[in-house]
Amino acid sequence: MEWQEDKYKEDKDYVLWLFYSNKQYIRSLFVILLVVFPAFSMLDYYSNPISFNNLLYIRIFIGIPILAIPIILSYTEKIQVYLRIINATALFIINLSISLMYFFIKPEEYAFNTFYSGLMITTASLSLSMSRVNLTNWYIILSTIVFILVSVFKHDLIYENKLLFIKSSTFLVASSAFWIFANTVINRFARKLYDAQKKISQEKDLIHFQKDKFERLNTTKDQFLSIISHDLRSPFNTLIGYFSIMLQNKQEQFTVKREEIQRIYFHIRRTYNLLNNILIWSRSQLRNNYFQPQTYVIKDIIFENKELYMEIASAKNISLTYIVDDYEFVYCDRDMISTIIRNLILNSIKFSNYGGEITIRAQKESNFTIEFAIIDNGIGMSPQVRKKLLKAEEQYSTPGTEREEGSGIGLMICKEFLNVHGTDLKIDSKQGIGSKFYFILPANENTFKSQQNQNTD
Repeated sequence: MEWQEDKYKEDKDYVLWLFYSNKQYIRSLFVILLVVFPAFSMLDYYSNPISFNNLLYIRIFIGIPILAIPIILSYTEKIQVYLRIINATALFIINLSISLMYFFIKPEEYAFNTFYSGLMITTASLSLSMSRVNLTNWYIILSTIVFILVSVFKHDLIYENKLLFIKSSTFLVASSAFWIFANTVINRFARKLYDAQKKISQEKDLIHFQKDKFERLNTTKDQFLSIISHDLRSPFNTLIGYFSIMLQNKQEQFTVKREEIQRIYFHIRRTYNLLNNILIWSRSQLRNNYFQPQTYVIKDIIFENKELYMEIASAKNISLTYIVDDYEFVYCDRDMISTIIRNLILNSIKFSNYGGEITIRAQKESNFTIEFAIIDNGIGMSPQVRKKLLKAEEQYSTPGTEREEGSGIGLMICKEFLNVHGTDLKIDSKQGIGSKFYFILPANENTFKSQQNQNTD
């Protein structure tokens, strides 16, 4: 079934490519026929004045509408994929109408040539109209057979004018065979041209993909060097400065203010978090975001670093509240989601005032999805800052409430890892009131796969 769907899509793409590559030519072909077909009425008049009215009616009331339909439908986007069949069928009906007109005339050689020429023109048009090859060939064969049958059973041409019958039938069969051959060759050439252009397009896409990949790698390298050269060096310089001042004191024992210890602690903690994020980020880049989702208990993911959060929050006297549904499950990559939650909590601590409150919440949004949220009553942010933070692959950072600095790599990792999960980081925030960082994950594997299929479509 999957193979059949792929084959149908391939045929559909080929038909649309063929139409858009030749639409002006195809429309022009039908416009020419639309003009030429009624113009044959003048020849009808001089060759068959007695049957002229019947022939004219057939050309006007059958020929013109049938030829106009493909031209009109070619401007309807939803029908364009079926135009190869529509064009071939329209031309086949025209051939049958020529046979019908031939039915009303006296089979003299001069009169016969008029209709024979019309038949050859439309038969040639069948081959040149880029119509479906098998259908076109069958229509050419059927048109030839019908024309010969009219000669035999209506006009008794095989008895009345045997020479004309042999000459016309032979030439008709030979011409039909030629146009069937031409139609097959044209179709194979068009198909090969399509395959060649498709291959060129795929190679072009591959080149663009590789170019984008190299540019991302180059950007990654620049970001990495920036972090190493500035963000990682800065806390060490500060620590060196603090300890240099202490060592200048010649006493064996000396007292250190709590504020100084707190500053040193913040720099050490920042350096540790930064190194941890660099390790995670570098590993994800080298292994192309090694994504290994499974079903986990939400409570286990939230509480695995609880003590670490408590320790960091206590330095700013910030209270942490956990609201987690017991025995609820989530389908995710545990390491990635733990990294995301850790970074978001640390971010909220960074932008919360002394004595603030942070809520870590993981609850069912529906029967199939779970919402993870980190909510604080910190300083909040402006819409402009929020827009910068949510911008794809944007590395952006501002100082915290205690002048804590950051590299911006934490939120960048969050966005990358959530993108792998097929979801996005969302932010609700108001300046002076606080912020809510949240994201939605599937509760089970089936929901995840369903979401992935929707994103692909």
